[in-house]
Amino acid sequence: MNNVYFDEAGNSGFQLLDPVQPVFVLASNCFDESTATEMIKLLNVQKGGEAKFKNFKTSDKGQRKIVEFLKTVITENEKVKVTVYHKKYMAMGLLLDYLVEPQFAERGMNFAANKYNIITNNIFFHLMDYCYGAGSLDSLLSDFIELVKDKSDENIESFYSTVRRIAASPLDLNKQLDFSWIKGSESDVKDHLEHLDRRSLDPVQSGIFTHAQYWGEEFDNSFNIIHDESNTLEQSLDYFNKYTDPSSMKIMVGSDDRIIKLPLKVQKVDIKNSRLISQIQVSDMIAGAIAYYLKQIITGQRSEKLWNELDSIGIGDLLTHMVWPEMKFTTQQYGIKKLDSVHGVNIADEIATYQMNQARKYNRF
Repeated sequence: MNNVYFDEAGNSGFQLLDPVQPVFVLASNCFDESTATEMIKLLNVQKGGEAKFKNFKTSDKGQRKIVEFLKTVITENEKVKVTVYHKKYMAMGLLLDYLVEPQFAERGMNFAANKYNIITNNIFFHLMDYCYGAGSLDSLLSDFIELVKDKSDENIESFYSTVRRIAASPLDLNKQLDFSWIKGSESDVKDHLEHLDRRSLDPVQSGIFTHAQYWGEEFDNSFNIIHDESNTLEQSLDYFNKYTDPSSMKIMVGSDDRIIKLPLKVQKVDIKNSRLISQIQVSDMIAGAIAYYLKQIITGQRSEKLWNELDSIGIGDLLTHMVWPEMKFTTQQYGIKKLDSVHGVNIADEIATYQMNQARKYNRF
């Protein structure tokens, strides 16, 4: 049985606007114990200690060890997978997924066709403060996060008041964004958000699901996930396990680069103490280094010696999947030459149908 070992960095749960930890990184590897142990030896961890990125970052000697360690990891990057989430960008994407996508679905339209969902996210993320003043995006997303956490009438009124206030106050009448779909969600917002809570904002759910897809393509048979102790992951396992039942009907959902095969090939998920498992410590070092590297990019602090050394050894080669803003606002910029029909089933709806079928199987409906 194959085992895959996980750890994360920058997890602040539903707090997607956390300025101290703007990036969430989930790293995993399938190194055997002896290989991982040899890698950890490069760090000269004291007997009884544990390899943690944060413990090495603060000294020149520790930073040199980080770089040497990662050089070795990069030579075997086929055994490593890393997913990255720009939290604020993810928050804007979730707003569109939860409030706009259902309206498209009700009209028989696919919000994700031709990357329209991603393009819309890029537009709002990059242009909102430019068109409506500094802090507008944070204000919108802060109220949205509160709305998902607590769908009270007060929070609904607060969120849509913020939407209307921002939409009515462009800095230039010739430079405005289209808020009509967001405003149009108000009448059905309780239905759209009915089954969501603060866990629905946590990137760990999307992260482990995405990793399971990628590792499923690597292995012919099922595999185990072994993760460092994580309260947020443990709270998400009921949701995740809905997609791992080997007796369920095998299906493929999505299209192009968003094809998902269900059920996932995960046999089981174990939560373990990272101090006891070298492979988890390897994932901690990888996740911590990439979280640091990308935070420096977001904050415009690329002059630090460690950042430049990580950049020079090609740390980006470890990245498998990124939820990250791009300055791309048209289909042409994404290389889409022939547009797909906007009429069809969105991948989110296909997954929801799979969930419902599973629930019926166990008489939950």
